[in-house]
Amino acid sequence: MGQYLDKLAFILTGMENSGTTCTAELMKQKMLGVNGGFELGILLVESPRQFPTADIPFYQKMIEGRPKKRDHGRGWGISHHDLNHCCDTDSFPEFYKRLSDCWCPGEMIVDKAPGYVYYFRDMLERSQDGPVIVAHKHIYWQWASFKRRGVPMDMFKVHYDRWVQPMIDCSKEFSDRVRLIDHFDFVKDKEGVTDQAIEFINTFGVEYGRATGKPEHPLTRGVFEYSYNIDELVPMNEKLHLDSIAFDPTGYYESIRA
Repeated sequence: MGQYLDKLAFILTGMENSGTTCTAELMKQKMLGVNGGFELGILLVESPRQFPTADIPFYQKMIEGRPKKRDHGRGWGISHHDLNHCCDTDSFPEFYKRLSDCWCPGEMIVDKAPGYVYYFRDMLERSQDGPVIVAHKHIYWQWASFKRRGVPMDMFKVHYDRWVQPMIDCSKEFSDRVRLIDHFDFVKDKEGVTDQAIEFINTFGVEYGRATGKPEHPLTRGVFEYSYNIDELVPMNEKLHLDSIAFDPTGYYESIRA
């Protein structure tokens, strides 16, 4: 077991609105001794010491949020004092250890940050040897999520291009560490897809207990936007434009694993 797995259970990322939050919540329900899974983003900086002053919002997000609760917490809610102590090191393994000690003693951390997909190689190199779960949606549904939030098509294309190319390159180079979860498959078979992801994490020697009878997190219920007709959400003219930039990372990933 690598040094990162002492307190880092796994990393979870994916393009914004691709299902990372509900994926994290359901996986935590099934893995006793695994906690966190809120926005973290420590691997976006070269050293934990840079985290408090870096031009990214994640340090402040860790301080904000509701007080910690195992099942229904909506943020780290960590104090300035504790977070500064976690960051007072140049070692990422030490950061995760200190975060575990002050936030969930004896438990492992899930580091979730959609922003990692835009710096995929940096994240993989800084985490060195741990498992990485990547949530993704078909481009039509991904665009529908952005569209509902008022994001223009041109801006969506920029976001999509930024994550797809690093994903292509790094999936090949780090294929033994990366597992993709299709969001459509996840909402149709949450238990099955989650179990497959956990089986992948098991191959890294992550130590946890199997949870039973825990309450379901509200975010893991329902079928989300898939209850809508995609033809109503994305008209043909938009589909044609999306088809011109679309890339199926799942198909690519399976091909390089063969």
